[in-house]
Amino acid sequence: MQDKFKELLSQLPPTAAVVLVEHRSLAEDDWLLSWVRQAGPRAFVRNYSLLNEGDMARWLQDQARHSGGEISAAAAGLIAHMLGTDARMAFQELQKLLAYVNYARPVQIEDVEALGIPVFHETIFALVDALAAQDGKSASRLLRKFLDEQDPGYVFTMIARQFRLLLLAREVLDSGGVEQDVKAGTKLKTSYEARKITAQARRFSLSTLESVYRRLLEIDTAIKTGQIVDEVALDSLVAGVTTP
Repeated sequence: MQDKFKELLSQLPPTAAVVLVEHRSLAEDDWLLSWVRQAGPRAFVRNYSLLNEGDMARWLQDQARHSGGEISAAAAGLIAHMLGTDARMAFQELQKLLAYVNYARPVQIEDVEALGIPVFHETIFALVDALAAQDGKSASRLLRKFLDEQDPGYVFTMIARQFRLLLLAREVLDSGGVEQDVKAGTKLKTSYEARKITAQARRFSLSTLESVYRRLLEIDTAIKTGQIVDEVALDSLVAGVTTP
């Protein structure tokens, strides 16, 4: 299969351009990199690493300036903390916030919280509670409510973030940690959220959380590559988690 694919690439006319997206780091001896090296100027590789939380916050401040506005370091940090590496969603939220302050003053934490990126989201907690109880009817109703209020991409980001936190919390608990250790290990900013995350993590086994998180990663790839619509993907996730 690899040989056939490389042969196909070699036969492409000069007027054709093919973009291959790999969501993984390629080893130096990977067959695809080997082909690129021998293909000369016809092929090249670009590495786009995900931003960490600190880099994301600085990137948001730069993007605000390029857009003719300003965002405080604290507000940018909160967005980065809530949305992780999702630069597309973070940029959308930034543009919404800049319009909210009419580009007249720096965006502050209060603006971020007021405009839809809360420090905690009760709908998410309720949805995860329903998933833990395998209550498919309630989980589907809460998901629909969330989708009615927010963009599907934002909903997916929040669900993925919640399960990432639950996975980290479960690992802390399994190693003998307590709520305060969960707060430190997950870098949560409020005791309220740490308490809620700790309580929810106790309702899942580590293997279940790992399985759900792997499924979320698969869904994320499928959405970004156009294999599935995000709303359909979220419905299937809820159905999969709540089906014994």
